[in-house]
Amino acid sequence: MKTSYFGSTRAASCVASTGGAIYAAIVAAIISRGRIGMMEIVWVILISIVVSLPVLVAGSAAIGWWASKFLARRVRTNRLLVFSMVGMLMGFMADTIILVFSVRFLGLSIRDIPRSMDEVINAALAASIPLFCLTMAGLVAGAHITHSEQAMDVNRP
Repeated sequence: MKTSYFGSTRAASCVASTGGAIYAAIVAAIISRGRIGMMEIVWVILISIVVSLPVLVAGSAAIGWWASKFLARRVRTNRLLVFSMVGMLMGFMADTIILVFSVRFLGLSIRDIPRSMDEVINAALAASIPLFCLTMAGLVAGAHITHSEQAMDVNRP
């Protein structure tokens, strides 16, 4: 039975949200340098899932479904790599959108720009969360579609 494109992108959203929440907790622990307790880590995971899951499902319903369908038709080799790279590109675009909206509506000032190497590393770690989530979503969507199409090929007489 062939998995629908929306089904694969929805599954990818759930996996990416959960994996991204765990990654966000790891990033929070690294940035806080061990000053974060277990309860705060649980809160980071729960809040990350609550925030990211609806966004990822909505994105998969609109953009992810179209991108998955487009790539599945045109790409035949190195599919997981291509799907992951497209997810990473979408992560870069998400970081850019977050940066633009934060500058526009929150008023980023010159004081907020990282000045030391530790601040730059912390900012890069925080910015890597959307990249991780969307790369994982691309990988899972590509694996779902590839597995589904391979199952269809096996069942053909």
